[in-house]
Amino acid sequence: MTVESDGAWDAFASLTTMFYAAARPAGARVADGWFAALSEAPNCELNVCGLNRRATRDSAAELAAVLGDELPAIIFVSEKAPDDARAVLGEALFTAAATAE
Repeated sequence: MTVESDGAWDAFASLTTMFYAAARPAGARVADGWFAALSEAPNCELNVCGLNRRATRDSAAELAAVLGDELPAIIFVSEKAPDDARAVLGEALFTAAATAE
């Protein structure tokens, strides 16, 4: 059984936004249920995002809108994220990898 801590997700958001968005502070976005650390480089490994257990369908849509249609990204999704929030990412044509956190 996995124990998930909101504090761990908040720390992950803080660390990744500090690192990946260092050259572009406007690329650091944090909202309830998600974060995005965007370098704006055309490489998914340089645009790192997360969707946590507090995500809602609306907050997942906010994250998808921030990424748009062209920016490749890695999105870590909590196993506790609600199904309707996860579904938004699929509707936005993000591909899910079956790798546990």
